[in-house]
Amino acid sequence: MAMYKYYAVLTKIEEGEGFGDEGNDGYYVSFPDLENVFTEGETNEHALFMAKDALELMLESMLTHGESFNKPSTLQ
Repeated sequence: MAMYKYYAVLTKIEEGEGFGDEGNDGYYVSFPDLENVFTEGETNEHALFMAKDALELMLESMLTHGESFNKPSTLQ
């Protein structure tokens, strides 16, 4: 199976701007090379864990269903 390495962008969520009913702070994670793949976490470490999980699940699903997706960009 191919190995892909995508860059994740973590954005600090200020108190009251978070997701859900409680508006908790934490980190929002997105992937510039992939649309519609994002997640969040309460701490930096939790956000990175969730990002890895979200990325793996999305790529596995897309590969299984024969969907196309952007290849990872190089570090610039």
